Amino acid sequence: MVGGAWLALTLVLLIAAGIVRETPLYMATILLFLTGGLARLWANYLFSGVELSQRLSTQRGFTGDEVTLEVQLANLKILPLPWLRVSIEVPGELSFAAGPTARGSSSNRRTLSFGLALGPYHRVTRRYSLRCDRRGFYTFGPTKVEAGDLFGFFRREVRFDQREHLTVYPRMVPLEKLSIPSKELFGDVRVRRHLFEDPVLVASTREYVAGDPLKRIHWASSARTGQLRTKVFDRTTSVDAALFFDIRTVPPPLWGYDEQLLELGLLTAAAIASHAHEHDIRLGLYVNQGSPTNDRMIQIPPSDHPDQLMRVLEALAQVHPHEQFPIATLVQRYGRSLPWTATLVVISAVPTPLLLDALVRHKRAGRRVALVVPGASGRSDSLGPTTIPTYAVSGDEAWQEVESISIEGGAS
Repeated sequence: MVGGAWLALTLVLLIAAGIVRETPLYMATILLFLTGGLARLWANYLFSGVELSQRLSTQRGFTGDEVTLEVQLANLKILPLPWLRVSIEVPGELSFAAGPTARGSSSNRRTLSFGLALGPYHRVTRRYSLRCDRRGFYTFGPTKVEAGDLFGFFRREVRFDQREHLTVYPRMVPLEKLSIPSKELFGDVRVRRHLFEDPVLVASTREYVAGDPLKRIHWASSARTGQLRTKVFDRTTSVDAALFFDIRTVPPPLWGYDEQLLELGLLTAAAIASHAHEHDIRLGLYVNQGSPTNDRMIQIPPSDHPDQLMRVLEALAQVHPHEQFPIATLVQRYGRSLPWTATLVVISAVPTPLLLDALVRHKRAGRRVALVVPGASGRSDSLGPTTIPTYAVSGDEAWQEVESISIEGGAS
């Protein structure tokens, strides 16, 4: 019974009982009034003391992983809840092993629904397994809970805005599986990594020699030994590389995108990032779009932070198919600020003449550059004559089927 319909029915029965002067009808009217009043009072306190919590077994995972969504409802009062209907908005791109889902608020959202009853001071936990079918940044929630009284007269609903987030990293594959020779891509790392001294890492000291710069004198050691000592720096073990990822997958001025080319490019970017991590290459990432979580451009400068690979993979997981500005602009803007020894690797399915010109200028300035073209077959001859090392990742490969590799430490 909706709203105050029970009061209208009670009034009709009361008038009818007054007309026919039937005692049983009077009693039925009073019983209906009391029942409706009790039901309304019950409905007013349905969600008093009701708590809902939901959490994921992990907030980060790789494509193909299984994650558990745990939903817990508690009734912390003496008044029982004869029925509840819980509806959670979940990502439509992920598949649930059990539990019916229906169309949600948008095309890429689904609704996970289930019913239950809660007695006094009762707590119920439901768990649903889901499979990370594709990379992305996903949101679980909000959650709507419907409930009613025992007699079915009144219905109430409440919305819980609690949200959980899941980041699914791109699939990780060895770089060689993509027909990209890693030694050519980054050059001879073993030679380059020991060309420079690291001014932060002091390996030892030696006796001062005339001509040594004053800034190299180790004053503490000199005071201790009574003679001037000069710092001996360790050789640097870091090599910088910058990975520029182009969102565009169709030739300008066309709009739209090729989903398979985009995902193939992201797979390639993840493989390059993993290879750089394994070989102590300080890799940075630059993408020509903003992050979906804020308005800032996706920009991760090269770093030797232990979590650098996870930062790069998390950014790749959040990539969406909407270009904000040409990749050539990004290469020109941030390429100049990188160390001159850094390698510039650009992944672009549709390299434009403007991008090629930017890479040629960096190469003439003495930098090592490389262009990776997802979806091309063999070395890309369609670019015309160019001195830029170009590598192609064939779109004919069933890259979804390639065996994945894991990262030491995994995702937490």
